[in-house]
Order: sequence, then structure tokens, then C-alpha cells
Amino acid sequence: MDWDSILITNDTSIIGAYVSDIQQTIALLKSPMDNEVDSFFHAICSTWYSTFPYRVSAHLQEELFIEDTSYLNRRREKVYGKNLYPRVSQIINLPSNQSIPLMIEYLDNHAATRVVVDPQWDFEDPSFYLSASDMALELIKIITWCDFSDKATSYEQLFSNLPIEYQEINTSTIRNWYEKTIGLPKNEAAAFFLDSICQDDYSISYTCTNLLYHGDTLTALRTYQTYYEKMEIPCRVDHEVGKILLSLGDRRVLEDCANKIMNFRCMDVSGRECVNVLLDSNYPYVDEILGEVVSTEPHSIYRKKGSGPGYVWPTIFAGIGNYEKRKMPVTLVALMQIEDDLEAIGDSYSIPWNKKYGNQIREGFRVCDLALLKYNDTIKPVNIKDWSDKTERDIAILSIIKENTVKNIYPR
Repeated sequence: MDWDSILITNDTSIIGAYVSDIQQTIALLKSPMDNEVDSFFHAICSTWYSTFPYRVSAHLQEELFIEDTSYLNRRREKVYGKNLYPRVSQIINLPSNQSIPLMIEYLDNHAATRVVVDPQWDFEDPSFYLSASDMALELIKIITWCDFSDKATSYEQLFSNLPIEYQEINTSTIRNWYEKTIGLPKNEAAAFFLDSICQDDYSISYTCTNLLYHGDTLTALRTYQTYYEKMEIPCRVDHEVGKILLSLGDRRVLEDCANKIMNFRCMDVSGRECVNVLLDSNYPYVDEILGEVVSTEPHSIYRKKGSGPGYVWPTIFAGIGNYEKRKMPVTLVALMQIEDDLEAIGDSYSIPWNKKYGNQIREGFRVCDLALLKYNDTIKPVNIKDWSDKTERDIAILSIIKENTVKNIYPR
């Protein structure tokens, strides 16, 4: 159905802003095509296209240049859309001094396009279309590597659906940025955006991801370092940026996690994430640190009062169930002092152990018994003839604790 036919139907769902969008679409399609940008917007308003990967443009560029993009087509209400990737690839490879000024002008055009977008968070929600202004903003972000808007994560928050005041401020910001960075290399223009304009957390991460993708490690590293330090108010919960820094050679997330977990600061969610960060790393003292937490946390008065955050040691217990990066004698010996039944700490913490030692686990096994099982497997064989005999297991556990305490391997 063409846009004129849609407009004259009696469909009561097509009201208000939708009518305005369609009227702008009809006007756009009647306007001349003076350049490739105009041609692109004419095309997306007149032809069905497969789903555009909105808000993931940092990763879009890897797929723009592959030969076969046919798999990207998706079925949308029994209509197979044409592949949009070649058209997008053509646009983003135009000289930026030609494309950006024209894209900025399209930020004021909310014509409805035939580009359909899947919902990001609730996949049961219906898909929705992008207006020309939404597509223009997304293309600007792809071309410049800068995320000028952290708002558009759902239909309600599309650029075209935001208050006019926000649209005007955002458009003015982009125009001013462009005027001040004309002639600069793209990475320097992105650095100017990060240092002088960008405030939203996601926008920082998005822009730095683009910089890394295109090889500007130094600017991304500097920005990520600044961003990482700003996150600790009062406690850092999201360590994803720290992991990125670690991949770039900055180990501050390991020192940060080691300090917090050793001092019982910012535990619970943050502490559990620190356990995973340390286990995934090559940090040299991870066994000593985690063993210290296991041996002291259950006896902490702060924990026993019940007013503090949840225990972290069960996460450590789960983390080393099928852990094979290195030997963990200190942590295993510390776990041998915990006699909690597996049911008491929750089935989720036992899953890694069941995957690794399922056929060796006997009825009535406790935390200490599983630690003994892994000690036997990875550190030193223990003299047990019948693993279902609790007395025999307890004798072996006490012997190992005594032996390692004398050798000063067990954390005090």
C-alpha cells in the first residue's frame, strides 16, 4: 500500500503524529533528489527494507563490507524487505563534508520510512518504523563514531518522538560540533566530542568502542580510564569498562577488585562480580585473595549481624567448580572448613561442580566435601577408599587443613 492510500483510509489507529509523519513522507517523495543522500532517503521511504540494526552501529560496520549479506534479510509481516546494508555502506563512505551537513538537515524531517526496527528489551513488543530524522541521526553516529544521543533505546524514546526542545538542542550540538571539527581527522573529532560534549555513560562507551574498532587505542584508553574512575560513587558495580581496560593493558580493575574483596567493601553484587573478574584474569595472587575471603567472611561480625550485604564466598565456591586456569590450594583448603549442605547455599552454586564431578558426587556431600574432591583432582591425591563414607572424608579434610596450616599455605 502506498502512503497516499494509507493516509485516506479510515484506520483509526493512524492518528496524530502518524498522520503528520505520513504527510511529510509524501512531501519528501515529491521533492527532487539532488544528491546521494536525498536518493537514500527517497529509497527508504518508498521501499520495504529488512530490519536495520538500530543502536548497534559500532558493530554494524563489520558487516557492511562482507560480500554476502543475504542472511541479514528478515521476514516482516509476510513481506521480505530488501537488503539495506549496501545502501548504508554507500552513504557512510561518502566524504563526510558532503554527507554530514545534509544529514543534519534531515534531523528536522520526521517523515515515516519503511525501515522496521525490532524492540531492544522486550522482544514481545511489536516492531516499529524509523522516521527520516531517526535514520539521519543513526547515520551521523556511524559516520562520525560519536554517539550524540543516548536517549533512543525504545520506540517511545526515538529521536523523532522526543520533545521538540531536546531535538533542537541535540541538532544544535551536532551542528556546532561539526563546525568546530571541520578538517580534523575523525579520531581527533571524536576525541573533541568525548572531552567537550559527551556526558552520558552509554555514549562514552559507544564512542570509545568505535575508536577501538578503528584503531585509535590511545584516545579510547584515556577516555575509558577517566570514565572508570568516575564510576566509583560510592561503589563500582559495573566492571565492564575495567575489563576493557584490562584487555588494553591497564590492570587497575584487578587491583580495585582485590582491594574491595579483601576489605569487604562494596560486597554483594559488586563483590560477586569481582570474583568473576579475578578468576578470569591472570592476577598472580587470586588464590590467596579468594582463600582469605572464604576463610574470614563466614566469621565476620559484620556479616553475622545480618545488616550487611550477602556473602560472597558461595560465588567463589561456584567459580572454582570447573575452574582450570590454575591450581587453587589456598581457596580449596579454606572451603574445607565450611560444612554447609549444598541445599543450604542454593542449587545454582552447585551447577559448575555437577558439570565437572557429577558422577563422583555422593548423597550428603557438603561444601567441604566438594573442595576435598577438587583438591584430590588438582592438588594432591588423598587416601580415601570409599567417598560415600563421611567419617573417612572428614579425617582426610582435617589432615589437609592441619598440613597446610603448619606449612603456612593456609591463610591466617
